[in-house]
Amino acid sequence: KMEGSLEKRASIENDLRDRLKKIYVEAKTERRLVELYSGTLLPKAKELISIAKIKYKNGEGGISGVFNAQTMWLGFSRAYYRAMANYLEKTAEMERIIGANYKERTGAEQMGMNVPEVSR
Repeated sequence: KMEGSLEKRASIENDLRDRLKKIYVEAKTERRLVELYSGTLLPKAKELISIAKIKYKNGEGGISGVFNAQTMWLGFSRAYYRAMANYLEKTAEMERIIGANYKERTGAEQMGMNVPEVSR
């Protein structure tokens, strides 16, 4: 009976270890997405909005160019927040498995959760 309990415990530990590895990889992927959106894609989209507005004011582009740039920014913004939510969800899942706070900096502030504002 004792051997069966030890085997069951070892099996549970292995399952949890495998699950933790999978979740960790998923969390790292989401964090990279957050960094990509906040560091590159959102600032570039904001820049495109400014360029489209200047072109529109100078008669070099139509209003559809401004709308398209804003639509792109909104899509990136939504994807950014989805990646942030997924990252925080995976982090919480890891904390539940290990029964303690995950040591990596996980707060939204540390992740740069400030999305650039669209210039008006």
